[in-house]
Amino acid sequence: PESARLPGAYQELMVAENSPLREFYPREFTVDPNGKKNAWEAVVIIPFIEEKRLLEEADKIDPAALTEEERSRDVLGKEHVFRSKTRSSSQPPPLPRTPRQTSPSVVRPVDRRAASPRRDAGRGRGS
Repeated sequence: PESARLPGAYQELMVAENSPLREFYPREFTVDPNGKKNAWEAVVIIPFIEEKRLLEEADKIDPAALTEEERSRDVLGKEHVFRSKTRSSSQPPPLPRTPRQTSPSVVRPVDRRAASPRRDAGRGRGS
């Protein structure tokens, strides 16, 4: 199940029968092919999650419930940019750098007082 990709402490929010968020993670759901041929192209019909409720419940989880490895994934790392030494004629030329652009390798420290790491980690894709 998709919940297995989350730390154990957060999995319970998706799968536990008594979870306050259980309604957003149905075991059975409708799939709308929407005219597509392949099953993976279909639209899954599930309720939209209420972000405020999700964040409130995620904030209730004690960081001590996470393993050291899980906590280590919840920090900003260094950004990497990969470039090819050759460029095919089908690729557009690179954009010129502007004076206001910073180097991609610059890492700015995060003010942890401004945002909870658990809150930021829960937003993931699609936010």
